[in-house]
Amino acid sequence: MTCPCCASKVGAHRAQEIGDLVEKVHAEGGSAALVTLTVRHRAGQRLAPLWDAITYAWSRVTSGAKYADELQRFGVSGWVAVVEATHGDAGWHPHRHILVLFDGPVSQEMTEALADRWWLRWERALNRRGFDAVADKGGLDVRRVADGSGSLGVYLSKIAHEVSGAPTKRGRGTSRTHWQILNDFLATGSADDYDLWVEYEQTAQRRRTLTWAKGTRERYGLSRERSAKEITEDDAGGDDVLALPNESWRQVRDRSELLLTAAERDGITGAMAWLTERGITFTRVKGKPHDRDAESARADYLRRDARSRWSRVPRAYRPGGTACMA
Repeated sequence: MTCPCCASKVGAHRAQEIGDLVEKVHAEGGSAALVTLTVRHRAGQRLAPLWDAITYAWSRVTSGAKYADELQRFGVSGWVAVVEATHGDAGWHPHRHILVLFDGPVSQEMTEALADRWWLRWERALNRRGFDAVADKGGLDVRRVADGSGSLGVYLSKIAHEVSGAPTKRGRGTSRTHWQILNDFLATGSADDYDLWVEYEQTAQRRRTLTWAKGTRERYGLSRERSAKEITEDDAGGDDVLALPNESWRQVRDRSELLLTAAERDGITGAMAWLTERGITFTRVKGKPHDRDAESARADYLRRDARSRWSRVPRAYRPGGTACMA
């Protein structure tokens, strides 16, 4: 998904879906963890072979008798994985985030033990493709998704946006996501950023970024996975809102711009995380279907705004945007 107008909607939908999934897991007494696996990279390497290498490596991690035994031994009830590719001083950095779901409580030590097993197969698979994992497991990161009202909201925002690949996500340090690269190109006209965006678009369009383990959606009562096209074409639902009681509003009033910034950047899960971090009480209210006339007017406005922004991109290079906005 390289059309920014559509990706914003698709990313928000998938982030919401994954956030709801984590809530279901904890409601059933289960637990979750985020495992990140990376590949050694250097400036000048092309993105496509790096992406293909980590795709192959993950396929080797999740196949065979050892993997089947691990699902039983550690109580793995499913997973959701995404490929994220950022770019920094050391070139393209594709890596895979895996939200691992367990049918019961699992300690940090057990989670790390499972991740260690996966990392060994990951490293061997990369080697077979002529690539290396980062030495001493530096390319492995394991974070448990903690339960409890004091931290779950924060984790939901971070996990959902990382795993969904939502376009509001930002790179760390000097690294940039592909959306940041595109924004910088539009702002500066940098030829280098133009080349990076073209490379990402051509690579990502032929590869899948988000994958679900077989049976995960059925296990947690989720409907059939919808394609990006289906999500962008269907906007029958309304937006959820956060309701603040009087006491909470008094706590927020003098710094409301910070809450609005979090909501603008990361959507409703970002706003929830901001409030939860500060111990501010709120209620989430599910949205009702939009008025069709009002929604039609909103869609027209978004199309006009999108065309205006994309008109700044050279006509010879408009990656899928024109077709999406027709």
